[in-house]
Amino acid sequence: MSAYLMGVICAAFLCSIVTAVGGAGQGTRRLICGVFLALALLHPLGSLELPELSLDPILEEAEEAAANGTAQAETARNAIITDSLEAYILTKATELDLVIGVEVEVDSDGLPISVTLTGGASPSERDALTNAITTALGLGKEEIRWKQTYQSSE
Repeated sequence: MSAYLMGVICAAFLCSIVTAVGGAGQGTRRLICGVFLALALLHPLGSLELPELSLDPILEEAEEAAANGTAQAETARNAIITDSLEAYILTKATELDLVIGVEVEVDSDGLPISVTLTGGASPSERDALTNAITTALGLGKEEIRWKQTYQSSE
């Protein structure tokens, strides 16, 4: 630290001598002395060793957060689509005076791939609801499954 202070004091002393000498070009001398003094003051900063900064961990965290956000958004979107399709099917079932349970399965793009219907229905009611579902959702009849429920005689 003492060497640094001694260097700054010597630089200031030298600058005062140069500027004290009169004559033409006084503005240029002052400018050169100012730059010299600034370099003397800032010289120790050149020898500082800064830790290596890497953005790799930050970028990895950002990519992971983006992937998690995308997965959560896809899950939420599919849940909304599933709920909407199930509500539509329940509305069609109500129009046919059917009381059923509905479970719709969608793929990763949110498109329906299967429907499971649970409840009691006559063959004609099953056909009517199955036709309404295949027409509206574009599913084949083989993707629509019926599970019959039985009521106990208690």
